[in-house]
Amino acid sequence: MAVSSNYAAWIRAAGAIYWPIGTRNFAPLSKTAIFRGIDLSAATFAAQVRTLPDAGGAALLTLTCSAVLIAGDTWLTISAIETAIEGLPAAAELGRNSEFYWDCDMTPVGGVKRMIFGGEFVRIAGVSQ
Repeated sequence: MAVSSNYAAWIRAAGAIYWPIGTRNFAPLSKTAIFRGIDLSAATFAAQVRTLPDAGGAALLTLTCSAVLIAGDTWLTISAIETAIEGLPAAAELGRNSEFYWDCDMTPVGGVKRMIFGGEFVRIAGVSQ
């Protein structure tokens, strides 16, 4: 099953930010988004990686989401430890990148859950271990 060629457009149409993530194998992941002038530090964030959008069953990877308020801005860090990245399925051919999909939902205090980020998640084939 192929993913729609306009996947990025659908992410945007859903009101979310299209954010493809590339992370090197044999290394931890840490990405930060800053929400200027808004306090979302008490919101609940959830992010997962799957083989395809809407794939059932357990996620391949559940990302850690941590939001803190710094000088009136919310800093959201999305991360995974090195062994979790290494644990993702390998590409079909040695030396190729492994390609997946991810998104991040936010539920503000007293609000409704919605997707805020989504896109491809690529584990870049690594050399140095």
